[in-house]
Amino acid sequence: MRHDEPSLAPSKSNPVRLRSHHLLCALTFRSRGYGQDFVIRFESFIDRIMQSSPLLLIAEPDELCQSKQNCGGCDSSVSVGRDQLALEALEALLPTMINSKIEYLTDSDLLHLRENFADGSARAACKGCNWFDICSHEAQQNFRRARLQPRSR
Repeated sequence: MRHDEPSLAPSKSNPVRLRSHHLLCALTFRSRGYGQDFVIRFESFIDRIMQSSPLLLIAEPDELCQSKQNCGGCDSSVSVGRDQLALEALEALLPTMINSKIEYLTDSDLLHLRENFADGSARAACKGCNWFDICSHEAQQNFRRARLQPRSR
């Protein structure tokens, strides 16, 4: 990178831009996906979340969608609808979220999201998703194989 180029690394002023429904997906992600490029991108998102990077939840295509190995519906009204439902659930569950921004996801936040994901109360956005049963199984297994884990684990 040249010195005059802006850094794209997450910072307080440059948060990780993540589709809101992808944050729900991250709860059960086990390094499986539509292809290797997709998996690498998702692992990078999760690593940044675990490094306490700030998050900006969006209702439009994100870096995962830039992978040619995605679900194919990144610009669809279904994906946008999932984002809106996920954002509603996340706003209700994360009182520290302000204007779709999370300063960083704490272990307490993660455990609270997991609890509500497992009992189904945070899964309206998941309805009709091809991964629904796989994610349900991971939640039933207490998220033990999920890549996103509490830092104090």
